[in-house]
Amino acid sequence: MKQLSWMRWIVLGCVVTVAWGALVAFGIVTAETGQVETEKAADSASENGSASENGDGKESEGADPFVVPDGDADTLLKYISDLQQLDMPRGNREESIQFVTKVVTSASAAADKVLAGETGDEQAAIAVQYKFMMLDAARQLDIKSVLATREKFLESVKNDKRPAIAALYKQALLKEQIGRWSEMSAEEKQQYMQSLESYLKQSELGNEQLALMMEIGQSLEYGGDPQFAAQLYQMAGPLFAKSTQPKVVEYAKSFAGIARRLTLLGNKMELHGTLLDGTPLDWASYQGKVVLVDFWASWCGPCRAELPNVLKAYQQYHDKGFEVVGISLDTDKEATEAYIKDQEIPWVTLYDAEQGGWDHPMAVYYGIQGIPTVILVGADGKVVSTTASGPELSKQLLILLGEPKPLDTEAAEQTDAAKTEATEKRPGG
Repeated sequence: MKQLSWMRWIVLGCVVTVAWGALVAFGIVTAETGQVETEKAADSASENGSASENGDGKESEGADPFVVPDGDADTLLKYISDLQQLDMPRGNREESIQFVTKVVTSASAAADKVLAGETGDEQAAIAVQYKFMMLDAARQLDIKSVLATREKFLESVKNDKRPAIAALYKQALLKEQIGRWSEMSAEEKQQYMQSLESYLKQSELGNEQLALMMEIGQSLEYGGDPQFAAQLYQMAGPLFAKSTQPKVVEYAKSFAGIARRLTLLGNKMELHGTLLDGTPLDWASYQGKVVLVDFWASWCGPCRAELPNVLKAYQQYHDKGFEVVGISLDTDKEATEAYIKDQEIPWVTLYDAEQGGWDHPMAVYYGIQGIPTVILVGADGKVVSTTASGPELSKQLLILLGEPKPLDTEAAEQTDAAKTEATEKRPGG
């Protein structure tokens, strides 16, 4: 799992409920895939839509917060909003899953209750949006009691002519269809892209549409179809640039870079910038070498955890023509230098004092959304992999450079020790 850029977290947080944000923040689901890492306790909690525990995991002295009240639409919508403000128990993962399951189950039932009664257009749209959010969370946690209401709900809104509700229904269909991407024919995939483009052109582009587009793009990228993901970003960039919301426009500027990164395979990579010592990178001097370009930061837990693997590969293959170029997204030069010295990192590192962090020119140019991001460049200067971390790095180097140089016992022990230390230092990334 990568350390995500702050801007990406903002986008995710714009339209996602507190319950869903808690799923990611507490590690119940992964930010990259949205998959539940453990499903124990979800079913038992979903069988009962109420509980006698408060957000601290203690017995509540007042009313059960998970019992859906009676009342008009405003009362029920406020109830859903209040549910999202409850404190999640921080004891363990299973308790967290049970808590979020109760929130999702009760909020879903409250939304159903709103839609079954008398509502204004705005109230109905809010309730429909809540319901779709809860169905998304229920799918991640496999909350069967909530999922069982899905078909009836979809049937009730699919022919709704109110613009806001029609748009929400269209979003739901687009999400559902992307889940069947691997089963689609080439023609169906192109039709899907055309349908998505039509939807975006007809919409007032804001946070909801941006989050939907990013969700679809990441699904395509991590689902093994980066070319279509690149096509999506290339199509969406000019559209979102016309949004009336400044933050949406700002984020959309990254789309060109993301598309550029996603189309790197088989193409030459441009790289330039200033090294930590103030000298310019001589990228041409790496011609004929196999080079791992590594976007990282000293504060990034996953980067620290991966470092021993890269160090080991460097020791095994450097004499055979393997190089590494690090690109630090730190904003503190001293922290970068101290970490490099402490870990005895032997390769060069790009650092930009004026445009640091996620604004590093190369991070912007390639639309870096999370770190570590690694790009493996072959001896001919063309990119051969954008996923060369962990075992994949060794696999690629074996193909490109042959059998690795044996490590002596002392070097291997130092590498293992460094790996243990890096893991222990990981700050929850």
